[in-house]
Amino acid sequence: MTEYQSIAGKVLAGMPAFFEHASPASVVADVIYEAATDGTTRLRYTAGEDARETIANRLQADDASFMGMIKTQFGL
Repeated sequence: MTEYQSIAGKVLAGMPAFFEHASPASVVADVIYEAATDGTTRLRYTAGEDARETIANRLQADDASFMGMIKTQFGL
């Protein structure tokens, strides 16, 4: 859809910088394995320091501020 091309392009352009600080796939895989095998009904898991930081920012910021940080991160 042409309506989304501008936003999609900006998000894609921001991805390399995003992944520079992302946890390695092995960390995510370990957490997925834990979730699948821990025998609990837990629904949410945090995979890596980058995710912990994002969650901490989310808990400290109001909705508008958090969305502003995300938009800035991806150049939106």
